[in-house]
Amino acid sequence: MFDSIRKHQRILQFVLVILIFPAFAFFGIQGYDRFFSAGDAVAKVGDFEISIQEFDQA
Repeated sequence: MFDSIRKHQRILQFVLVILIFPAFAFFGIQGYDRFFSAGDAVAKVGDFEISIQEFDQA
């Protein structure tokens, strides 16, 4: 079994990249968008926004 993995190592690497890349592409974009967004609100309750500083102090 390990011999076949060793022989087909390049194909397995390609398959793993194909399987893993979409997860980072789709879910990672949301993380960067949230990181660079202008608002610093952690949560919103009604019309009141809770900032990161207020959340840390609580």
